[in-house]
Amino acid sequence: MNFRTSTWNRMQQLLCTAILLTWCTTSVLSTEDVSSSNDVDENNKSQQPHSRQKRFIYFNTQSPVDIGLLITVPLSFALPTFNLQTSRRFSRSITEENELLANLTSEDILPSDTFDEPSYNFELGKMSTYFTILQIDEDICQQKVICEVFAEPEKYKPVSDIFEKKLTVDRGPIGEKHSSRYYRYVRAMQEGVAGGEAACQKEYKRCPYAAHERLNMPALHFWTYLTNILRMEFRDE
Repeated sequence: MNFRTSTWNRMQQLLCTAILLTWCTTSVLSTEDVSSSNDVDENNKSQQPHSRQKRFIYFNTQSPVDIGLLITVPLSFALPTFNLQTSRRFSRSITEENELLANLTSEDILPSDTFDEPSYNFELGKMSTYFTILQIDEDICQQKVICEVFAEPEKYKPVSDIFEKKLTVDRGPIGEKHSSRYYRYVRAMQEGVAGGEAACQKEYKRCPYAAHERLNMPALHFWTYLTNILRMEFRDE
C-alpha cells in the first residue's frame, strides 16, 4: 500500500512539473514574439509599460487519473495450460483413453473426402495447431468441442474468444458441404450458438468426451481473471 501511495504521489508531481514547464515555455515564447514585433516597428521606439493578464492553474488532487497499460501474452505460452491431459487433474490412463476412443470409425477421426478451403488456409492452420496442443485429434470431437465452447462462451473464455477470431473471418464464400473442414467448424459453432449444449451432445454424440473433459477449466478461469484485472490480451504469433 505504501508503495502504491508513493508511486501515485510521484506521478502527480511529474504531471504537475510537466504542465508548469509547458506553461513557462508558452509564456517565454509569447514574450519573445512581443519583443520582436517592437524591434521591427522602427517608428515606435518609445518604451511603454506592458501589462499581462494573470493566469491561474488549478489542480484537483482528489480527481483520479486513469493510466492504461495493455499487456500482451503470446498465445503459444498460454495455450498448453488449457490442455487438461497435461495437468495433474487428468486421471484417465492411456489404456482407458484408448478404450474410450475404440468405437470411433475412420470417418469420425477424419472424413475420407475432407479438404481445406484455400481461402481459409491460414485460419485452418491455426485451428490445427490449437487442437494439436490441446490433444484433440478426432475430427468429430473437434466439432463437438467447438460446438460446446460456443454454447457457453463465457464459461470457456478465453478459448471461445480465440476460436471466434478464426471462425468469423470473411474471406469469401465457403462450400456448404460436409467435406469442407472450415464449413464443419463454422457449422459446429453455429450449432452451439443456436441449440446450446444439448444440441451439441445430440449432433456429435459419437465423440465420447465433452469439452470440459479436455480443457483445463481452472486454468481457463485463471487466465480470464488475469485478462480482466490486468487489461491483458493474447497475441497469436
